[in-house]
Order: sequence, then C-alpha cells, then structure tokens
Amino acid sequence: MTDTQPPADPITRAAVAGALLAIGEPQTLADHFAPAVPAPWTDQLLARQELLRAAATPEQRRALAEAMGCSYADLTHWVIRADLMRIDGLDAVAARSLAAAGVVGVRDMFAWTSTTHRFRQLRSNLSQAQPANQAPIALADLARWGRAACPLDPRVITDTTVILVVKGAGLQKADDTLGGFVNGFWPALSVLDPKATLTQRHDVFPPGYRSSPYDQQPLNLVTQIQSGERRIWIKEPYWQVAYVPDGPLAVLTSEWRMATYALGSWMHEVFAVQDTRRRRRPEVARWDPLRYLAANTLLNWSVLLHVGLTLWWAVRGGRLTFLAPQFRDSAYLPLSLLAAGSLLGLLLAIVPTIATTQRMTAYYAGQGKVALRALPGTTNWMLLLLLGAFIVSPWAYLLWLLVWITLQLALLRARAIAWPYRELVNSDSSVDDYYSVEGEIDPLTGAPPVYKRSNSRAFLRRLFVLNYRYIVVLALPITYLGLLLARVLQWTRVLRSVGEALERALTVALSSVLGDVVEYAMDSAQANRIRHVVQSDLTYFHDRPDVGSLHVFAHSQGTPITFETLFHFMPPAYRPKLKTYVTIGSVLSYYHQTNPVLDPVYIERFPVRPYPQFGEDFKWMNFWNLSDPITEFFGLDDYNLIKRAPVLKLEPNGRLDWSSYEARKARETQRDPASPTNIKTAASVLNHSEYWSNLDLVQRPFARRVLGDPCPPEWDPDKLRKLPPFLNHAGAVLLLSLIWIALFVPAALLLNVVWPLGAFSAALGGMVRGLIFGLLYQELGGLGYGFGWLVSFLAEFGSAMLTAVVYFAMIGLLNLAITFITTPFAPRPRN
Repeated sequence: MTDTQPPADPITRAAVAGALLAIGEPQTLADHFAPAVPAPWTDQLLARQELLRAAATPEQRRALAEAMGCSYADLTHWVIRADLMRIDGLDAVAARSLAAAGVVGVRDMFAWTSTTHRFRQLRSNLSQAQPANQAPIALADLARWGRAACPLDPRVITDTTVILVVKGAGLQKADDTLGGFVNGFWPALSVLDPKATLTQRHDVFPPGYRSSPYDQQPLNLVTQIQSGERRIWIKEPYWQVAYVPDGPLAVLTSEWRMATYALGSWMHEVFAVQDTRRRRRPEVARWDPLRYLAANTLLNWSVLLHVGLTLWWAVRGGRLTFLAPQFRDSAYLPLSLLAAGSLLGLLLAIVPTIATTQRMTAYYAGQGKVALRALPGTTNWMLLLLLGAFIVSPWAYLLWLLVWITLQLALLRARAIAWPYRELVNSDSSVDDYYSVEGEIDPLTGAPPVYKRSNSRAFLRRLFVLNYRYIVVLALPITYLGLLLARVLQWTRVLRSVGEALERALTVALSSVLGDVVEYAMDSAQANRIRHVVQSDLTYFHDRPDVGSLHVFAHSQGTPITFETLFHFMPPAYRPKLKTYVTIGSVLSYYHQTNPVLDPVYIERFPVRPYPQFGEDFKWMNFWNLSDPITEFFGLDDYNLIKRAPVLKLEPNGRLDWSSYEARKARETQRDPASPTNIKTAASVLNHSEYWSNLDLVQRPFARRVLGDPCPPEWDPDKLRKLPPFLNHAGAVLLLSLIWIALFVPAALLLNVVWPLGAFSAALGGMVRGLIFGLLYQELGGLGYGFGWLVSFLAEFGSAMLTAVVYFAMIGLLNLAITFITTPFAPRPRN
C-alpha cells in the first residue's frame, strides 16, 4: 500500500452504493448514490474491495468525497468498516461497533487486542459505543478477531495524526529540533511496530505556504511515519524566524528585572498570609505593612549579607589594604558588618514597603486584576553592590556563592532519596489544602469558589525555590562583569582579540539563548509574532479533513509559546482535535513567578485561570528531572487548576470547621482535566536535554498514545511508600538535607585547607602584572595601573573558577561513593 493520488479509474456511484449495502448501511443511504445497484456490485466482497481500492488513502477520499457529495469523515468511517470486515467472522454489526469504539483498521484491531490494558480499554469503549438494544460483543470473539487480524496486511490509511515539535531557546537550524525528536521517537515507535516506515515529504503544504511572513525561505519539511492504518506527520513550527534578537546588555537588564522580581516575590510569599480567602479580609490587610517590611528587610539583607561576607573574606586575604589596620585586624569585624548590613537593610526597606503596600492593596482589592506595576522592593542598587563586591574579590564572592550552591545540592540529593515516600503521586511538593465555603457562589462560574491554604509542609518548597532564585541573582552580576570585561579588553592593543572573542561568546549565549526567554516574556510584539508561527501550523493542519488528531511536543522555551497559544489565543473551534500536550524541561514556572512584571499594561500573560475545553481524552503531560535547573527542580505544580474542593461549614464565630477536612481532601478534591500531569524522569548529566532520548518514560509512551493507546501504562503513577508515623515527607527531606550538608562540609574544609591556589591568587596576580609591566610598560603608558588591576583580577578570577571546578568534582566523587555504598540497601522507585 502506498500513499498515492486518486486512481485513473475512480469508483462509480453504483460501486459506492453496493459497498454501503455490503457494510450494513440502509437502502435509503445507498439510493443517495445509485437507485439501482448493477450485478457486479451486488457481490458484497467485491463491492467492499472496490471501495478499499478507490478510497485507500486520505488524498483519494478527499477527491472522492467531493465527487460523491458526502463528507470526508463519513467516507473514512465506511472504509474502516469495510476494512474490518476483511477479518474472518467479523460481520457488519460488529464492524460498526468497533469503528465507533476507535478501531481504524485490521492492524489496529490487532493492536487493541494484543495487550491487556488496551483490550480492557476496548471493552470500555465498546460499552459506550454500542446501542443499548444491541447484544454486547463476546470477549472471546474480540480475542479471536484480533488473532485473525494479525497476519493481514494493511490496505488503507484511515488516520492521519500530526505532531508539532516546538523548539526551545537558542539559535538552531530549521530542522535541528525536528531531527532530535525523530531520533528518539522513531526508535521508540519502531519497537512497537517493526513494520513501520519513515520518509520525508515536501508536498504536504501548498506552494507558497509560510507559517510566518518573516520566513522568506520556508523549509516546510514533514517527516512521515506510516504504521498500519495510521499515518503520522511530524512538523517543526520554526518560530526563530520571527524573533529579532536584542543586544546582550538589554537582555541582561531584562533578565535582572525578572530574576530580582522572582526573588522578591518569593521573599514576600514567605511572610504573606497563605490562605487566599483571608488575604482579602480588612483585618488581615492591616497587618500587611509589617509583613512587607520584614520581607523587604530580608530581601535587602540577603544581598548585603553576601556583600559583607565577601568583604570580610577579602580583608582576611589582604585585599583591602587601604583600610586601617585596627579595623582589618579586629575580631569584631564580622559582627560589625552583620550589624551594619541589618540596619542598612531595615532602613532601605521602609520606602519600598510603603510602595509595596499600596500596590498589594490595589492588587487584592481588584482580586488580582490589577497588575503589580513595579518590582516588590528591588532596585538597581543591588546590582551595583554585588558588582562592587565581585570586583573587590572574585575569589571571596565565588567562595560564598558555593555555600548556597552546596545547600541546594544537599536539598536536591535529599529530595531524590525521599521521592518514593512523597504524599502525592503527581508531585513531592504540592501539598496545599484546597477548600470551598458553604453558601459562597462565584457569579462567573455558578460554583463555589475554590480557596487555597498552605499547611506547614508546603513551607519547604518555598525555601527551596527561594535559595535557587538567590543563587541566580548572585550569579547574574558575574555575567554583567564578563560583558564589561570584554569591552575593556577591546580597548587594549594586546588583548583586543580576546575581548572580541569573549563578547561574541556572550552575545551568542545571551542574545540567542537567554534573549529568547526574556524577550518573549517582556516584548509582547515579539511574543505575538512567535506565537503566530505555531498557530498558523496548528490551524492549517486542523482545517485539513484528513487530519484526525493533533499532538504538541514542546521543549523549554517552546512551552510558554505553546501554552499561551493553546490555552489563551487559539480559537475554541481549533481545540477539539488536540489530544496531547507534552512539555519537557518547561520554563513555565519562572514565567508564572514573574507574571506581574511581564506585561503590566495590557494583560496578565500566564495566569492560572479556568482552562478551556479541549478534545476528548486530552492530556497535558509535563516531564522534569532533578538535575534540570530550567524547571527549577520541580514540576508545574503552580499550573494545577482545582475544579472542585471540599465544602467547609462556616461556624457562627466566623471560623471554618476543619474537623472533617483531612478525611475528605483526597476524595473530594478534583483537578481541571486540562491540568498538567507531572512525571519526574531520571536525573542525568544531560539534564535539560535528557528528555529527547528518554525512551522509557517519554518517547515510547508518547508513541503508544499517538498510535491510539489513550492510557500508556508507563504514565500510570507508581505506588508510594510509607514513612514511619512520626515522620512525613517534608520532615524526611529536611532531615536528609542536614545529613548531606554534613557530608559535603568535609569536602569544603579539605579544599580550603589543602588547595593553595586561592591563597596565592593575589601573589600570582602580582607576579603576572610585574612580568607584563616589564615587557610592555612603555606601550601601556597611563593605562598601566588599570591594566595591572585587570591582570590581578583575572588571575584571582581564574583561580576561583578552577577552585569551583575542583570543589564540584570532590562533591561529585563523594556523592558517587556514598551512592555506591548505599545502593544495595536503598529502595528502587520505578522512576
């Protein structure tokens, strides 16, 4: 069987009428095509074979449906039934029921009956598809027909499925991501169907088709896989053509704004009232200024702490020689810096607290509809202080940054060990309590509004993400300084080429990778152009009658692009065919945290609001792993939309009756069907790119779903293990974190005691500076002092970076050693 154009001798109307009678359609329908059926087509077998010959491919059926005056869907349904009747013993009544249950041909019949879980699903589909007055098909008959279908060759293509693969950030060729996906998807599918074939086509789109007006040379390449009666088209909407990169400095400025806002908002969240119902009460709002003052003070102090620790370590290393000796040698220097930082942090927090109080009051009064038009207490002085501290001593700056990274690594290791003992199958962090109040009705939905309160176990996740966002903010000034250093080096005759190479590398990394993220987030015009590329391909394939289902597979930066397209901008008429939305390495959590500053003028870009209705059996599958920093080491818990929650009674004193909540929580809490299902994949050194080659949890089950299996067994949740009664999951993570911190501390101490490069970095810089001065002093002229400082700085920075590499190598070896020792005694979760 091949995918061809309509035959030279198309089927006659009389043959169509005879085929309809042969598959059990009434005479009245056959009369619509031919009032009388001539002798050759009264032979039912011959009539069915003629229909299969003339309507085998979607292209043939599209032409035939137009010629005969029937719909493409009806014609395909008749072809499926005629094909099923090739199975020995399968009559017209059974063929009608099987086609209505989702079987698309003889090879598909074998696939439905070859595994236990699909056989069970077929029985469920048949119970819903068969008329009430029709006797159910016997299980023995289903099994027998499946065995009889096994040796039959496919003759028709009755289902066309489209997979749109949306790339992440970074400059790539138009088919790079498509190739990466196929390299994982094709091996997974070929295991399921060894007879499948793979080809490439350039004739799917009409001449001149462009998904974007900015694409002057569209590739329009479609990879085609044929498996049984199913034809799969894989296409990459290449949105990069619609993106105009900004300069690296502008990108860094936008990223700084987003990152500091995320840190500030998480800091505010720690002090905020967690109950979303209580937040809007006047008596609670009166206490908000004190909470905001505490949050802003802690936010300021967190930056001043790192600056103070850097200065203290620099003084100990003899860097700040201009300070008075009694001050440098004072034993109270750390306490003095701590006290000064605390006082300064409190003073600097007063004005932002007043502004934040006003903004948050307006925000809650408008029930979230008023955007937070400025950052919550963060200003550019943070950047200047951190830049100054890094310039004073890059060694000390990076040394203390390693402290926070070590804490993050210990938390990650603890969560990995405690994963089998989590409380929810979908997540190890989302333990918020959702509830409704008796008598309260949302006028927009007509249902009780759902509120959220966080219990004490949810606090750990806030601290975890807060530490990660702190690390990001501390690391950004290093990038700023790298860009500045590249510009300074270009002013020198000696190192100009080095500066140019450094700037080119930073431009690629910032404008082409980080720029894709921040520009899409903060430039609504560019975001609209990028979304248009994906939406154009979606609408084109949806409008083709031969396309039965659509699947969207998005990576990294592709996830916010597709999320906005599918959930907020796609017209409702174009959603029914969408069956699967797969997100891997998603950056949506970051977008959700920074939502209020993305588009403060027009709309809230990434709200969690009632999701639209999609097609039957729609699933959003989100994959993440603990080694992927892009996902912030968590699934998309913020995107779970709760549709129904336990209704609590309001007592006369105004308090809620929580006495029966725990017993009802799991039974009565219901997510919106479009909420994401999070699956944690195994952590690996590939981290953000691991998903493409993950056959077990990503590609193979996705291939099963594309081939018609609505519930791949690989996506079933694994069983949870029980902890001792005195310990919950959050407590286990905290305890294990302390243990791993204690295990990592010896590595840090050993490095600082034995590793000599840091101690000698200043001397090393002086030696290099003296050597260069001796050789190039006349040429340097007035730039000698600045160039000497630059050489010293580079020497210390280089030694610090090398120290960081050695430190992480020690941590990695320690982790491998402990894992090797404990593996035989540890439980082994499925994922």
